[in-house]
Amino acid sequence: MMKLEYYDKWFRAKKSPVSPLAEEEAKKRHKEGDAYIALISYSGEKHQVVDIADGWVSVLFLDKHKRCYLSYDFKKKNDEKLFLSKAIHCEFSDSSDNCSVSTTFIFEENGSIYIERRNINNGETVQKESFAETVDNWDLFPEFGNYTSLLRENRNTE
Repeated sequence: MMKLEYYDKWFRAKKSPVSPLAEEEAKKRHKEGDAYIALISYSGEKHQVVDIADGWVSVLFLDKHKRCYLSYDFKKKNDEKLFLSKAIHCEFSDSSDNCSVSTTFIFEENGSIYIERRNINNGETVQKESFAETVDNWDLFPEFGNYTSLLRENRNTE
């Protein structure tokens, strides 16, 4: 079962939301373009954070330890459209909160993709460029409370 809660912001270091908001206040912020987050929980183990602010939307995918293993940054292109411009995937070793391997994807609207894979443990970094269709990078700016389309993990990042 899905649970939806609203807060002022997400504190990544503490892996917790800050300052609860009443639904009416969050809805007002959404309408006026002011920042807020929606915390989406499923059966207490899977969590997602939708961070909405003027000009962008970020989605954090959290594991059972509330570590961000995947994040999406969408740029607001107009009142209705968003473009997925960056995705970061983190791999964790054991129960450490430190990312051991990160892969960053930077997407351009023309299909160009810059990919950087960084092994934090040994300092090795591999960079490459690629090209792909961007149809999966586009999304609609969400209606208040309806973030489902932004929560798709499998997008054009592989």
